[in-house]
Amino acid sequence: MKYCPTCNRRYDEETLRFCLDDGTLLLNTYDSEATRVIPPQQVFTLPATQVWQSSPSTAQPPTTTRNPAIAYAVIAVIVLLAVVAGGAVMWLLMSANKNVNQTINSTGNRNTQQSQRVVQASPQVVDPGATTPLTIRASASSVRLPIQTNTYNAANAADGKPNTAWVEGVYGPGIGEWIRFDFDSDIAIERILVQPGYFKSPTIWSENNRIASVRAEFSNGSSRNLTFTDEMKTQSIEMGGIRTSWVRLTIESIYRGTVPGKYDDTALSEVTFEWQR
Repeated sequence: MKYCPTCNRRYDEETLRFCLDDGTLLLNTYDSEATRVIPPQQVFTLPATQVWQSSPSTAQPPTTTRNPAIAYAVIAVIVLLAVVAGGAVMWLLMSANKNVNQTINSTGNRNTQQSQRVVQASPQVVDPGATTPLTIRASASSVRLPIQTNTYNAANAADGKPNTAWVEGVYGPGIGEWIRFDFDSDIAIERILVQPGYFKSPTIWSENNRIASVRAEFSNGSSRNLTFTDEMKTQSIEMGGIRTSWVRLTIESIYRGTVPGKYDDTALSEVTFEWQR
């Protein structure tokens, strides 16, 4: 049996293919396409994805209990380090100051405290009638920088040691540079004993410049020109009892050393005063 899908008219003739009313192609009643019901499309709704948002943490950091003793110890260490560093800086500054006055005591022992040195002069310059020694303070217009353990301070010129010396520190032979000796009271200088040059050894003495003449000035306003021979020996100059509280010796001329290209410095190993009150 066949039927028209348009008008639903049925026909028994198996040979008939088209509907006699509307000409629609006939279908067999057993045609699966005629009875197939297309199910509606299934739409599956997935549950919405749940988004978890972390809320800002409100937890407080754990409280650490500090030990006051430890805090005080740390502060003490910091203060100690600051003090040590400050002391080191002060020591460097004091060492760099080459014009610091240095004290010489004619009969005292050597004292290396701070930037002053108390040394014994040679020969001993003591007033026979005095009960206290003469204190001398030495200073200079310039000082050569130290080389290893060798220093060239003004105090070296009155420490009683011929193997030390004051060496001026300017470029060239040091004409016009001076060394000054201040006394703790007025004295009458009878004579001055001088070792011109660096008396550490004959070789060193000859290689460096030696003082040929100086201008000696005194606190009473007077001055004298002192000359020296070019010999490695102590040279004594009579002063006639000049009363003064200080003496300043200014280099006016020199004897050239044998190695001027290497040693162009002028040295003075020792100055000793014979005096009375």
